Amino acid sequence: MSEMKENKPIDSKHADGKKYTLAMLKKHTANKFGSFTQINIENETLQSLMDGIESLTDTVRQLANGQKLGLWLTEAQVSKDYEVSIKTIRKWRQSDGLPYSVPPGKKGYLYARSDIETFLEKHRKDITKRFVKK
Repeated sequence: MSEMKENKPIDSKHADGKKYTLAMLKKHTANKFGSFTQINIENETLQSLMDGIESLTDTVRQLANGQKLGLWLTEAQVSKDYEVSIKTIRKWRQSDGLPYSVPPGKKGYLYARSDIETFLEKHRKDITKRFVKK
C-alpha cells in the first residue's frame, strides 16, 4: 500500500465541499476530537483485555458496596487472623508504613492480605537482626 503525502490533496471532498490535504485533515480532526491513535490488536488479545477490565470492574463494585472479598481485611479481621491488637495495627499503618485502602464513601480501613504478609515478613527480619547475635 502506498504512503500518502501529507501535503498532496486527497481526491474525495469533505462534507463542506473543500478539498483537504492529509495534514489539513489531521489538524482538523485533532482540533475537533483531540489526538487519537489507531491500534490494531488481535481478537484474542482484545478479549483478554476486556475480561481483565470486567474482572477489575467487578472487584471495584464489590469494594464500593462493602462486600467482603477474602483478599481485603478490616482492622477487626486483621486483629483476629494475626492475633494482634487494633492499636498495633494502627501503629503499623501510621508509623511503620503498613499499606491500606479506604473505600470511597465508607468508614474504616481495608488491608490487602498480601500487603500484611509482606509487611510481617519484612518486620520479622528487622526484629531478628536486632536480637540475634552473630
